[in-house]
Amino acid sequence: MPSTLIPSSPATPVRSPARSLFPAPQTDAIPPSFARRFVRGELQRPAAVAAILVSGAIGQALVAHLFSGQPFWPSAYGVVLAIHIATVTPALPLGAWLLLRAKGTRGHRLLGRVWALLMLVTALTSFGITELTGHFSPIHLLSILTIVSVLRGIRFARRGDIARHQRAMVLAFTGLVAAAVFTLLPGRLLGSWLLG
Repeated sequence: MPSTLIPSSPATPVRSPARSLFPAPQTDAIPPSFARRFVRGELQRPAAVAAILVSGAIGQALVAHLFSGQPFWPSAYGVVLAIHIATVTPALPLGAWLLLRAKGTRGHRLLGRVWALLMLVTALTSFGITELTGHFSPIHLLSILTIVSVLRGIRFARRGDIARHQRAMVLAFTGLVAAAVFTLLPGRLLGSWLLG
C-alpha cells in the first residue's frame, strides 16, 4: 500500500504565560532597600555632600550669632551646648571624609577612632539639651541609636567583621546627618541663629 503524506497541521502558536495586571515581582527586579544601597556605596557620596553642606550651615549659624551682639551661649545650656557643638561640627565633615576615602588604611583607623569619640561625646551631651519640650524629645532617640551604632561598629571592627562594622557606622553617620538637619529647622536654636 502506497504511503500517503498527511499534511501536517499548522503549528499551534506557543502562548506565553498569561500576563497579569500585577505580575509577581521577580527577585532580580526588586530594587535594593535604601540602607543596602547606602552601605554598598551608591548613596554615600550624596550623603557626604549633605553632611558637608549641613556642617557649613552650622558654621554659618555660629558666625551669624557671633556677630549678632547676643550672648553666645544661652545660660540654660552653657558648657553642655558648647561641647555638643564643638564635637558635632567636626564630626560631620570628618564622617563624610571617612565615608568617601579608602577603608582599612592606618589613616582610616586613626581618624575613625577620632570620629567615634566625637560621635559618642555628641550623643551623650545631647541629653543635656532639652530646648523643645523641657525634657527628652524624639530627637534623643537618634542619640541612643548613635551610641548603640558606634559601640557596635567598634566591636565589629575589632572582631574583623568589616561588613557589619560598615553598616553600623553608616547608620551612625546617617543619624548624625538627620539630627543635624533637624537642628537647623526654624524654631530650633541653631535654626534661629541661621535665619536670624
